[in-house]
Amino acid sequence: GTDLGPLARPLIDGVGLPLNTWAHVCVAYSGTVQTVFVNGVVDNTQTPGGSRATTLNSLKIGKQSATNPAFSYFFHGRVDDVRVYAGSLSAADIRQMAIQVPNGLKAYYSFSDASGGTAIDYSGNGHTGTLVNAPIATADRFNVTGAYNFNSNTKAISASDTGLPAGTAPRTMCSWLRPTTLPVSGGYAIAAK
Repeated sequence: GTDLGPLARPLIDGVGLPLNTWAHVCVAYSGTVQTVFVNGVVDNTQTPGGSRATTLNSLKIGKQSATNPAFSYFFHGRVDDVRVYAGSLSAADIRQMAIQVPNGLKAYYSFSDASGGTAIDYSGNGHTGTLVNAPIATADRFNVTGAYNFNSNTKAISASDTGLPAGTAPRTMCSWLRPTTLPVSGGYAIAAK
C-alpha cells in the first residue's frame, strides 16, 4: 500500500523498541531512502518498495490508513509530541529535537491539551485532528496529562493532510512513543496516510 512514508509499518518492523519505556522515534525520508532514528541514533535505513501516496486523504496517528482493517496496523501504547516536517531533517537536527524546532514544521501535536474530541495542531497550519473511538488521555513522559493511549485496534486520530508532503517529497515525522505491546507479526504504524 501507500503511506505518508515515515513512521509507517514497514520501517517499524525492524526497530526494537523497549516496552513501557518512552523512546523518541523519528523517520526521515529523502525522497528515496527512509532512515529511522531511535533516541537520536540511526537504527534502520532502507529504500522502500512500492509507491508513495501522491493524493491527499488524511493523516492518521496511531494506525496506518488502510481500506481493509486487517492491514491497519494499530499502535498499542502511548504517543506524545507528534511532528511532521517538510524536508528530510539531518541527523544533527534530529539529535537536537528536544531543545530546538528545525525549520519546515508542517504539523505539531503536543497533546498537552489531551482531552475533549480533538488533537490541536500547534504548527499554525490547521491540521487539527479528530479522535477516532476515543484514545485515552494519559500521562506523558513528564508524568502530566499530555499523551494519548492507543490501547486497542480501533483507536486513532484523523487529521487533514492538505499541504503535507506527499509522493516522493522529502519529509520527516517524529514522536515520543511508549509501546505497551509489540506486534506478533506485521508490525504497527505510529502515523501514516
